[in-house]
Amino acid sequence: MPGLTRPARSASAYSGTPVEHFQRARRLLIDSDNLLGPGRAVAAARQHIEDIKQLRQDAKGADRHALMELQTQYAEFVSWLYQDLGDFDSAQFWLDRAFQWSHTVGDGDLTSYVMARKAQLAGEMRDLTDVVDLAEAAQRMARPRSRLAAVARTYESYGHALRGESTDSERAIDDVRNALDRVSGDTTPWGVWLNEQYVEVHRAQG
Repeated sequence: MPGLTRPARSASAYSGTPVEHFQRARRLLIDSDNLLGPGRAVAAARQHIEDIKQLRQDAKGADRHALMELQTQYAEFVSWLYQDLGDFDSAQFWLDRAFQWSHTVGDGDLTSYVMARKAQLAGEMRDLTDVVDLAEAAQRMARPRSRLAAVARTYESYGHALRGESTDSERAIDDVRNALDRVSGDTTPWGVWLNEQYVEVHRAQG
């Protein structure tokens, strides 16, 4: 409604730098999602995206780049929230935005992760046409033999299972299981939850 839109805050209004503020806010929203569910977090996360956009208008150099990266991370998080709510159209929309913005950032790991998430979402939607193709695309984008390549291979395994391709599914999940020790030292912040338990859950689903 007109008159109810919150005015943008200047960078000086934040405790610490704006990037630090919104990084903390994102972590708090993740905790809120875990404790209270996605419905409480999604509106706040979307508002933070708008706040970050406002700050980017006046930011320059490294600050502007860092805000763009954070905006991308928020978009991916919003897609998770909508996915948890069962709103797959909105989840796809925000993943598409995250994918677009990740190219602006130029962070290859972030782009690879978002593509892997698109494969994961396609699997949850039972999209038999795109799920494997998206997972394979994510593997091509990822650094060779990296954790993100293994994450994408996990979603490929699930895609093959959905398509009734049990041999391909089992081969893919075995590849991931065998890669766990190798990728455990990967320094990327994405996909840190990939472990033996996660792989075995996906094997059981397949």
